[in-house]
Amino acid sequence: MRLHSKRMLLLLLLPALLPRAAAAPSGPGRTIAQYKHTRWSIDEGAPPFVSALAQGRDGFLWIGGGTGLFRFDGVAFEAIAPRQADPARRLVTALHVARDGAIWVGYDNGDFSVYRGNALRNASMTRPSSYVIEFAETSDGAIWASLGRTDRALARYVNGAWREVGTDWGLPPDWVIAMTATRDGSLWVTTNTAVLVLRRGSRRFERVAAAVGSPAISQDPSGRIWLSDLGGSRILSPLVQAGTARTYPTPGSSRNFRTLFDRRGNLWGVGALGVFRLRGSGGEQREVEIYRQEDGLTSDKAVPIIEDREGNIWVGTSMGLDRFSTANVVVEPTLRDKPDFGYPLFGASDGTVYIGTANALHRVLPGKAPELLVNLQSNPDWICEGPVGTIWVFQRDRLLRLQRGRMAFQPLPGALESRTGILACAFDRRGVLWAGAGRDGLFRLDGGSWRRVLAPRKPELLPTMMETGLDGNPILYLEADGLVRLDANGGIAATLLGGDPDFGISALYQGRNALFLGSGRGIARWRTGRFEWLSATRFPWLDTPVALIDTPEGGLWFIGPAGIVGLPLAEFDRALADKNRPLQPTILSFEDGLPNGHLVNAQQRIARGGDGRLWFGTYGGVVWVDPAHIVRNPAPPPVKITRVAFADTMLRDPDAVTLKAGTSRVEIDYTALSLTIPNRIAFRYRLEGVDEDWVDPGTRRQAFYTNLRPGTYRFQVIAANQDGVWNRTGASIAIHLPPTFVQSSWFMLICAIAVGGLIWLAYMLRLRQVTAKLQGRFQIRIAERERIARELHDTLLQGFQGLMLRFQTVADRIPENEPLRGSIDDALDRADALLIEGRRRVRDLRGDAGDLEQALRDAAEAAIAESPIRFDLSVDGKRRDLSPLVCEEALRIGEEAIRNAVAHAGATAIEAVLRYDSAAFGLSIRDDGVGIPEAIAEAGARTGHFGLVGMKERARRIGGTLTIAGRDPAGAEIGLSVPARAAYVARARRFRFPWLQREAESPQ
Repeated sequence: MRLHSKRMLLLLLLPALLPRAAAAPSGPGRTIAQYKHTRWSIDEGAPPFVSALAQGRDGFLWIGGGTGLFRFDGVAFEAIAPRQADPARRLVTALHVARDGAIWVGYDNGDFSVYRGNALRNASMTRPSSYVIEFAETSDGAIWASLGRTDRALARYVNGAWREVGTDWGLPPDWVIAMTATRDGSLWVTTNTAVLVLRRGSRRFERVAAAVGSPAISQDPSGRIWLSDLGGSRILSPLVQAGTARTYPTPGSSRNFRTLFDRRGNLWGVGALGVFRLRGSGGEQREVEIYRQEDGLTSDKAVPIIEDREGNIWVGTSMGLDRFSTANVVVEPTLRDKPDFGYPLFGASDGTVYIGTANALHRVLPGKAPELLVNLQSNPDWICEGPVGTIWVFQRDRLLRLQRGRMAFQPLPGALESRTGILACAFDRRGVLWAGAGRDGLFRLDGGSWRRVLAPRKPELLPTMMETGLDGNPILYLEADGLVRLDANGGIAATLLGGDPDFGISALYQGRNALFLGSGRGIARWRTGRFEWLSATRFPWLDTPVALIDTPEGGLWFIGPAGIVGLPLAEFDRALADKNRPLQPTILSFEDGLPNGHLVNAQQRIARGGDGRLWFGTYGGVVWVDPAHIVRNPAPPPVKITRVAFADTMLRDPDAVTLKAGTSRVEIDYTALSLTIPNRIAFRYRLEGVDEDWVDPGTRRQAFYTNLRPGTYRFQVIAANQDGVWNRTGASIAIHLPPTFVQSSWFMLICAIAVGGLIWLAYMLRLRQVTAKLQGRFQIRIAERERIARELHDTLLQGFQGLMLRFQTVADRIPENEPLRGSIDDALDRADALLIEGRRRVRDLRGDAGDLEQALRDAAEAAIAESPIRFDLSVDGKRRDLSPLVCEEALRIGEEAIRNAVAHAGATAIEAVLRYDSAAFGLSIRDDGVGIPEAIAEAGARTGHFGLVGMKERARRIGGTLTIAGRDPAGAEIGLSVPARAAYVARARRFRFPWLQREAESPQ
C-alpha cells in the first residue's frame, strides 16, 4: 500500500518535474529514431574530431575540429584560416558566438582567436594557459572561458583584456568540467565534485550541490536548471521539496559530457556512449532513448551538441557531424518487417488503422503508436471492413475476422488459395464480400459460402484493383478489359475505361464524391459520367501514383515516384478548368524523412486514421504524415556572397570587389543559410549590365562570368527556402573592373590620333598623287605649246619677217609721191603690228605668265572701246604667282565673260575680282545687265553658241570649276575657282618624309 501511494504521488508530481514541451502535432511523441537523421562522415568531407559547434548570426554552422576552424552552410565545408599561419593552432576545442556576432575560438594550446570583420585575428592572453574547454557569455557582456587546469581555471574577458579567475572569486582549486550562462544573468559552473553559481553582479561563487563524475548543467525552456552526471539527470533549481525530487536514469560520462534542452523541452546529451534523449513531451515520461553508432551515428564518441535556429539538433563526433531534424514524414521503426507483397494498410470507420507486416497484424488507435494485435501464420494480403465494422484480413490460406475485440479464423476454400493471393477485396451495398484472386478470377461470399463469379476468360484477366462505387456496386480493374463496373450478379454492367496494354492503371480509389485513378499519364477523376485528366506532362510529379486518398479537409494525397504528394482538391478543380494555372503541391521526399521509394502496383498502401494522420507503405517501412501539422519554414533564408575568385586572388565575404585590370574570368560563390533542407534551396542571380533578366541556376551555388568589359557592375542573388519562401532582398556586391592600358581612354585617344594621322597622311599622298598627275598633264601641254611657239617663231614669224623685208625693199624703190608707195607702207605697218601680236602670242605659248590683272584691264578696254560701260577690277588677298597655264586660261575665260557682258547683257557696269586665297584661286566677272535666261543657265550654253561651253572646258583643263549665276533681270556672274596646288607657283618645301618632298618652284 505504501509503495502504491508513492507511485501515485510520483505520477502526480511527474508533470512538474519534466520539462515543458512545445506544441506537438497529433499522435504520440516522436522517438529519437523518428527524427530525420543526416550524417557527414570524414569520408564525405566533414572535419575530423569535431570538438566544438556554434551557429553564427549569419546562419552558418561553425565547426571546430582537429584540423582547425570551419563553417558549414549545409552543403559544403569551408576552412577558415587565420591571417598568419600558425602550425601550433590546429585543434579547436571551444566556440562561442558573442552578442555582437563575433566568433570566439579556443585552441588546445590555450590561445584564443576571434573572427570579426571577415578575418580571424589573434585574441590570446598575455600568458597562454592550458587548453580551452568551453566559452560562456553573461548578461553583462563578459566572455568567460574555462581552462584545462586546476588553479585559476576560469578566464574573463572584459574591456579588451583577459583576467584569470580563481580562489579570489571563491572558485575551488579543481577542474572546471562544464559552464553555463543562464537567462537570469548567472554563471553556473561544475567541477568534479560540486556545482557552483556566480549570481548576477556578484564576485563570489556559491556552492549549490554535490556532483559525481563529469557533471553537465542545462536550462530547460521554463527556466529550471538541470544537473546531469553519472547519477542521472535531476532538477537543481528551483529546489524541489525533499523526498519529491526525481532522478532520471540518463547515461553519464567521465569526460566530454554535454547536455541541452531543445525548444520542445527534450533533454539531449552527448558523451562516450553516443547521444541520449530524455523526452519531455506533454509531461509524459518515457524511457531514456540512446542513439549510437550502430543506429547510424558517425561515432559513439560524441563531444559537442547544439540546437540551431530552425530546431535541428547538431552533434559533433570524432568521425564527423550528425543532424537530427523534425521530419514531416515519420518512420515507424517497429513496422519494418515487410510482407512478400508489401504492407497492406486499411483505415477503419472507427479511426483505427490496421497494418499488416510479415506474419503479424498491427493496429494504430487515434493519437497512439502502433501496437501488435496478433501474430499470424502467414503474411496478410488484404484488409477490408464489413457493414457492421467487422474487419476481414485475408491471408494466403485463411481469413481473420475482427469484431468487437474478438478474433476468429476460418479457412479459405481451395479456389481462393491462389498463386498470387488475394489482390483486392470490397463489400457492396448489400454487404456482400467480393475478392479478386488474380489469375484465379473473382469470388464473392454469398450465403456463407464462396463461389466464383467471374472466371478468367483469358490469361491476361487480372482483377488486381477493386473499389466499391458510389452506387454500391464493385468497380474492378482488369488488365485486358480495362476499368469496369459490375452488377449485383458479377456481370459487367458498364466499361468506364477500355483496356489498353500500354496504358496501365497504377492506382484506383473511390473518394467521397468521385472516383480517382492514377497512371503514367497522371491522375484522372470520374465524375458526371466522364474522366477528367490532370496530365503528368503538365505536372511531372503526377506521374504513376500507386495509392490515392482524399481527406475530409478537402485534400488529395498520393504516393508515387516523386514521393508523398498532397494537393487541395479545390486547386485540382481550378487546374482542370484553367490549363495554364500553376500548382504548388506539398511534396515530401527523402529530405523530408521518406526512407525509400513506393511500392509498384500497391493499391492498399495508404490509409487515414481517426487522428488525421495518413499512413503509407514504402520499401523502407511504414511511415505517417500529419497533414494538419506539416512543418513549414516561413522564414526567408539569409543570403550571403561567400567568395569571389579571379586570377590568383580569392576574397571571402567581400562587401565590394575591384578586379585586376585584364581579368577574363570571375567566379562568384554564394549560399543561403537554411540548414534543415539546404539541398532544396533555390537561387536566382543576375549581374546588372550583363544579364538582362534573372538567371535560374536551380540549386547551384556558383556563378561564372567571362570576358567582362571594363566598368562597374552589381551582382545580386536571391534565394527561396525548401518551402518556396523567397528572400527577395538577398545579397549584392559591387564589382569594378578597371581597364587595361589598351582599354583606357588615353589609348583610345592615341589610337584616334594615329588613325587621324594615317588618314591625313593618306589624304596628303592622294592629293600629291592627283596634283602630280594634273601637273604632268600641264607640263605636257606646256611642252606642246613651247614646240608650237618654236615652230611659229622659226617658220611663220621668221618667214613673215623675211617677206616684210623684201616688201620694204620694194617699197623703198618706189618714189614717195607714188600712190602705190602709200598703200605698200600702210600694208607694211599693218604687217608689223601683226608680227608684234604674233610674237606676243608666241611668248604666251612659251609659258610666260605675265600680269593677269593688266591683261584683263587691256582686254576690257579693247572690248568696251568707246562705249559708256564702266569696268572695275579689284584684288582680294595677297598676290601670288600663277601657273602660266592657269593664268592664260583664266585670262581667256575673263575675256569671254567680258565680251558676253558687252555684247549680250546690255550692262552699264562690269566688275572683276581676283581672289588669292590659301585654298584656291578665284576669278569673278559680274555685270548688272539683263542676266542669263534660266533655260540657258540650266543648260550651260546657248544653242549654236560655244562661249559658255568653251569657258567650262578651259576650267576643266586646269582642274577648276566654273559657276554661272544670275537670273533675269538681276545681272549675271561667272565664277572660276582653281585649287591652290594647281593654281599657284611656290618655292620648294622641306618635309620630314622624303616621299613628300617637292621640287622647287613646282606648282602646288
